Amino acid sequence: MKILDRYLLRQFVWPFCFSLLSFLFLYWTIDLFTHLDDFLRNRAPLWTLAQYYLASIPIVLVQTSPLASVTAVVSCLGRLNRTHELTAMRSCGLSWFRMSSPLLLAGLFITFVSLFLNDHMIPQAMMVTQLIKEEHFETASTKEQTIIENVALYGTKNRMFYAKRYDPHDKILYDLIIFIDDASHRPLAKIVSEKAEWIVNDKWKLFSCVSYQLGSRGEIVDKPVYYDERTMDIDETPQSFLKMESQIHFMRYEQLENYIERIAVSGPNVTQRLWVELHNRIAFPFANFVLILIGIPFGIIPFQRKRWFLTGIGLCVAISLCFYLLNSVFISLGKAGILSAWFGAWGTNLIFAGIGLIALKRL
Repeated sequence: MKILDRYLLRQFVWPFCFSLLSFLFLYWTIDLFTHLDDFLRNRAPLWTLAQYYLASIPIVLVQTSPLASVTAVVSCLGRLNRTHELTAMRSCGLSWFRMSSPLLLAGLFITFVSLFLNDHMIPQAMMVTQLIKEEHFETASTKEQTIIENVALYGTKNRMFYAKRYDPHDKILYDLIIFIDDASHRPLAKIVSEKAEWIVNDKWKLFSCVSYQLGSRGEIVDKPVYYDERTMDIDETPQSFLKMESQIHFMRYEQLENYIERIAVSGPNVTQRLWVELHNRIAFPFANFVLILIGIPFGIIPFQRKRWFLTGIGLCVAISLCFYLLNSVFISLGKAGILSAWFGAWGTNLIFAGIGLIALKRL
């Protein structure tokens, strides 16, 4: 690595680390004051609070690293531009791309670190923070229970549950379908019920249900059996269906991919949002590289000496807000089925990368 590359990386690393730590402490401060009443009401031990905030570190770092990346690159290049060091580099015949290449490589390195954290540390961290919240911080009044649409859960004994609606308050599953597989995930049976209700002896009672025996290809092989009421011994409790959404975030990439394949029989309404979540596990870490790419042209813009700091900070905030806002819109459109799952997760990266390449080419 050449001396110039090491110099540029040093100028980038310090503001990146400072920004990342600043965002981490800012998150801790806001979260602490937001939940201070809950902490005091539940008398949460200090060690529990420490575990909660330590477990949140990888989550916050991955979520804020794109913002820290664009802040660092604008700060780095803006300072070099203000001291005319970029002019000196250009006078030596270096192109803008050559000067930017160490920063782009740093963006790729941050991306791969974020990918590692996203798959190996964040699922466990989210599980720890969720358990601590439920045990020590949340009260009955803070746990709002609303109707949940399109619930899918792959449970024990090779059973896959799909309900059009779930009422956590009354513990009722509406329009329930249960798929039963063998150990090799070949279909054995299907049960369709108008509703299923959790009864006092910890079992589910199905109403107006029909049971079908299925062949190896999923075809009906025998006459269906109808029941007005049927009590089933199902291991899954109402809390299992209520935690379905959070369980997705506890899965690693491979586990989530296998889960989607298993519940594919539930239809596209259920799997679409899961595919968006799966693609976003890869797409979001690449926001580090993309925002560095688009931040380079803005960092090279010649700022006035007195107003450079505020101008640079304003650009960082504007670029980051636009990215996070547009990414949220694309994710929502993808989960709603308006966009494909892949484009819903990657669309914002592609748009901002295109803008960055065009701006860099015109320098």
